[in-house]
Amino acid sequence: MKKVGYPILWPAILLFLAGLMFCVLGVVLAILEGLLGEVSGLVGGFLWRLGGLACWAGLLAPFLYDWFRGRTPAEDRALLAEALADLLELGLPLDQALARLGAEMRSNAACSRSRTAFAAQEAARGLAGGATLSEALSATGAFPDRWSRLVAAGEATEQVPGALRSLARLECVQSPLPFEALVRTFIFLPLAGGVTLFLGVYALPGLTGLLEALGTELPVTTRMLMFGRYLLPPLLALILLCLPLGFLAGQWRPFHEVMSNLASRLGTGNRQAQALVLGALAAAARLEMSLEESLQVASQATTDPRYRKALHTRPGDSLGDVLEAHPDLFEPQVRWLVRQAERDGNLAQALEHCAAHLQEMAEQMRWRRRVLAEVGLTAAMGLVALLMLVGVLLPLTRLTTEVLLR
Repeated sequence: MKKVGYPILWPAILLFLAGLMFCVLGVVLAILEGLLGEVSGLVGGFLWRLGGLACWAGLLAPFLYDWFRGRTPAEDRALLAEALADLLELGLPLDQALARLGAEMRSNAACSRSRTAFAAQEAARGLAGGATLSEALSATGAFPDRWSRLVAAGEATEQVPGALRSLARLECVQSPLPFEALVRTFIFLPLAGGVTLFLGVYALPGLTGLLEALGTELPVTTRMLMFGRYLLPPLLALILLCLPLGFLAGQWRPFHEVMSNLASRLGTGNRQAQALVLGALAAAARLEMSLEESLQVASQATTDPRYRKALHTRPGDSLGDVLEAHPDLFEPQVRWLVRQAERDGNLAQALEHCAAHLQEMAEQMRWRRRVLAEVGLTAAMGLVALLMLVGVLLPLTRLTTEVLLR
């Protein structure tokens, strides 16, 4: 068995190289316009523009693949776990069920280049080679550590379908990064910068030259636009450079975890992390894992260092004691309900109820903050448009006034 990388990278690299080849060919044809005629220049210009679009598509494909297909890796894993549990309960052998699911995901356009689809096929080969399901999933490197632990517990207790369904519920608690906000930001900044650059380089110099010849002082907004033509090119180049650097940095696990934690805290506070930890504890409780093993699974489920540090037990402690020791991380209602569940013997159900409730509250909070962010971004776009409009209209108004007065 081998580790599964990111299948979308190769198509993106090939697309970028094809675009680069078209750009070079277009430039060559444009240079040879004098020898081959006007048609060569037209074809060269078309190929140059087509190559530029292909290069951009190749650069952005790894970032926007999940956004365009409308699915996240966590949703892919949840779908795989639910479908595999269904097939196992229908009596299909494990290796055949996993191989069939992998082939089905590869044939689906929404999952054809997803990492989970390739990992499912690789894990099926591992099962055919004699590995257990937990070993095969761990060897692909495409599944979190909690998968191997919970599946191994399910294999030990002969509850593999139950373990898979618990994993599916756990994956649904994951918080995707705000791709919509990133896309809007990276569309807005180059667009606003390009318009400002066009005004500063082409439209305003001739107009301001006339005003300066007449001895009229330039408006403040016009001077800001003129200054922007010196500031925006390096800023836009920095943004373009940050795209591949950001993707490469995102593959470094510590950086990815820090950014995920920051996005989760900004979007939901502690509620998302609490829901994830409690969901992992509920899955472990249903599989009858010990408290120490349950806390290890929960610490692997979250990337928040505060919760990883808190999920440790001392001899004689119960889960309620662990939660009570960290009142800043777990809400009072959660701690009280866990105490009651330990006394009544329905701990798994109580933890699942708490995780579902916290997830619902996190979604509501994320929605409210997303609305505020979109309002702020729209206001920023309106302000930039207003500055551009005023920066162009004021010089025209002054020029018209000067001409009329003379």
